Amino acid sequence: MTSHSSHHLQLRSTTTPVRRRRRIRVPALALARVAASAFAVARMAPAIALARLAAFFMLITRVLTSALTIGALAACAHASAATSASSATASEPEPELPQTPDLTPDKLGRLFDCVAALQHQQPESLYWVSPLEGTEGTFVTTQFHYSFARKYSGHEISIFSRDRAAYYWMPGAQHDATGFVPMGHYRVDAELPDHSRALRLNFDKRSPTAFVLVHQGDDDASASGPIKRILPRPLPVEIIKEDLHEMAFIAVTFYAQALRADALRGALLPAVAREPFTSCRNLTQRLDTALAGVDDALAGIDTIQPANAFAAESRSASSTASGGARKATRHVHDQ
Repeated sequence: MTSHSSHHLQLRSTTTPVRRRRRIRVPALALARVAASAFAVARMAPAIALARLAAFFMLITRVLTSALTIGALAACAHASAATSASSATASEPEPELPQTPDLTPDKLGRLFDCVAALQHQQPESLYWVSPLEGTEGTFVTTQFHYSFARKYSGHEISIFSRDRAAYYWMPGAQHDATGFVPMGHYRVDAELPDHSRALRLNFDKRSPTAFVLVHQGDDDASASGPIKRILPRPLPVEIIKEDLHEMAFIAVTFYAQALRADALRGALLPAVAREPFTSCRNLTQRLDTALAGVDDALAGIDTIQPANAFAAESRSASSTASGGARKATRHVHDQ
């Protein structure tokens, strides 16, 4: 990623205008007059010639002085215009990144807790986010869903925890999502954001905009290919909080849709608890709206379950009564 303000997000480059030296041009009419005067002087008497020669030199002096003055004024005007343009460019504020209005930086910790809880309860809800083995509360993400950062998917990965976050150029990536990162398998030693150690990670790039984490830790004997060490670059708060917000929204939406689908509810329901959603509440209006969908789905399930239990009890009672009636009928028939 690039830097923004003091955070490694360079969104614009400024080009300083190149100064060009102006060529001083003496008016053609003045030169013609000088040539005519010189010719006339040559045909006169010496006294008159000297007088005319003095006038001739005065004329030349005035012409050159005028030309130099015009050139100097033009150069000053050009320099002033360039300085004004440069000052105007420097004074322009850098364009703001799109931000969620009610997602303030002080909510970042709670937002991380929300994402960690949802991922732990149902990893399929955030399939591109994985906890790093041998660490406490550190995750790696292989895609970016924040609108500004999407272009970096397929070029970079990110490692984040509750305290810090960093992005990493994958082999072949360059500044501002440029470079060439071909499809294939990648073995990297990723230095953690706190620079404490490096972890061996194996990724497959199966599409132009995503990596897949396929293995963590030491490679087996069959592993081959070069190992590239990748270094952390600090990820600004403006970006990580927005990407975490997108993760939370996508995960909550996944839960709401899965709880409403008969095919998925049976597999998902045993793992769903209400507690993990607590840390997600009262963060943003958008997230609360998505959580309302989960609440409605869970409430519907709570209504369905007692009804199903009652129906099962009714069927059991009906079956018992029918069995008793059959036995009584057989007893009367036998007598």
